[in-house]
Amino acid sequence: FQRLLRQRFPTAEIELIELGWGGKAINTFQCEPPDSPWNYQKKVVESGADLVILEFVNDAYLTMKPEFDRIYNRVRDDFQAKGMELLVIVPHFVRPDWMGLTSQKEIESDPRPYVTFLRNWIEENHYACADLSKRFQHLWKEGIPYNTLMRNHINHPDIRGIDLYFQALADLFPER
Repeated sequence: FQRLLRQRFPTAEIELIELGWGGKAINTFQCEPPDSPWNYQKKVVESGADLVILEFVNDAYLTMKPEFDRIYNRVRDDFQAKGMELLVIVPHFVRPDWMGLTSQKEIESDPRPYVTFLRNWIEENHYACADLSKRFQHLWKEGIPYNTLMRNHINHPDIRGIDLYFQALADLFPER
């Protein structure tokens, strides 16, 4: 992705910093103490980043709108205060039974309340969006059981699944 951005914007200084923490949700970062390598305020808000790409598949536990609003509106407010741009990735599907699915076929919509909240929040706040959920929703029409793209058959995309992320991001930065 960094290479792609450098090709699309050859005169821009581009530094990619990854702050992934396996198995954690955004609220975990927000609750970390100041000396933690995962502290949200220090590592993200005060990073000086121009653009932050946000994706938290583990936030699917957010099934109550007030809790979602509390956590995500903090991100919105913090980023607005610092003049930071946000690109949100609506996360991929996970193990079918975790999503309340009985099949990997004929999926008409993502049943997770978190995804509904997230899509509405993205639209309300006019954020750029790469919607992996919709991409995974379509896989059954291509004859691909989405869970075959998980290296652990639960929630960790393999290289083919990661490539879908790359393609969704690349589509937001088209060649001119």
